[in-house]
Amino acid sequence: MIQDQSLITFDYRNQKFVLSPEKGSTSVRLEFYTTDFKNEEVYLQLSDLISSTKDQIIKSFDFLIYPNLSAEKYFGDKNLSYLSKALAQQQNLNSLNLNLYCNQIGDVGASQFAESIAKLNSLTSISINFGRNSIGHLGAQKLAESIKTCENLSDLDLNFDENPITDQGVIELSKGICQCKKLTSFKLSFRYMTLTDISVALLAESIGKCQNLRFLKIFIPGNINNQARNITNLSISKFGQSIVQSQNLIYFHLDISAQNIGENAILGLGRSISQSQSIVEFILDASSEPNLVSNQGFMYFRKQCLLSKKILKMLIYL
Repeated sequence: MIQDQSLITFDYRNQKFVLSPEKGSTSVRLEFYTTDFKNEEVYLQLSDLISSTKDQIIKSFDFLIYPNLSAEKYFGDKNLSYLSKALAQQQNLNSLNLNLYCNQIGDVGASQFAESIAKLNSLTSISINFGRNSIGHLGAQKLAESIKTCENLSDLDLNFDENPITDQGVIELSKGICQCKKLTSFKLSFRYMTLTDISVALLAESIGKCQNLRFLKIFIPGNINNQARNITNLSISKFGQSIVQSQNLIYFHLDISAQNIGENAILGLGRSISQSQSIVEFILDASSEPNLVSNQGFMYFRKQCLLSKKILKMLIYL
């Protein structure tokens, strides 16, 4: 193993790996520079690899993993299981950044991954891209159960775009999120999924219980080619109530484009923004075809938002 001021490099079975320390932190980024390794062999040895470098890493490990595979190969539940076993041994891990977009991950892999997360009480930051996989409500439930055990979690970024998660899965996630009392930054993405007010309204209520939240991004756009637009005024009114309750929220980005949102709900959200004592930046995408908000409604909405004494930046797409 060779170490310089910025990198720890090593070879494993004729493949090159680099551990790149983040400036100003004790975390280390693990990047894979290969296209032809056998995943099983690498991840079976990952726990030994981490142990061999722990003296240099000291306290934490920041995994930024982009499996660079051909179209015929995917990370899959099996390899996620290997990675999960390695992660579970890292009791001092405080930051986890994992990209598994479009890698044939299902409930089995997500559940095993969740079990490893539940053992990492030191985690303060989690960023996971599970977009375009096959995770259903069972996998979402297990992830929710693990997240609420992370008592020190302050930064949470979850991407479930284009997964078959139903309302029940989002309800379980909502229950887990409201238990994260130290959460200050939260991003959640459910692009192009068939969700309804049943779960989204509860999600909005749960967010309102995170009183330390400062940065919030929620993406729940519908599919513009799909006639099933199931999120309506009820969910938006719940988000409005949460905004008023969140006394520390300074940034709010909400994407509810291509949903069934009426003008009255949009105007109500504007009134909530005007009542907020903390929001300085607000981004809303409620665009749809056909447009459900009139020009007069848009002007009134804008006027309502600008009544806020704190707002400095506002982007609206209607």
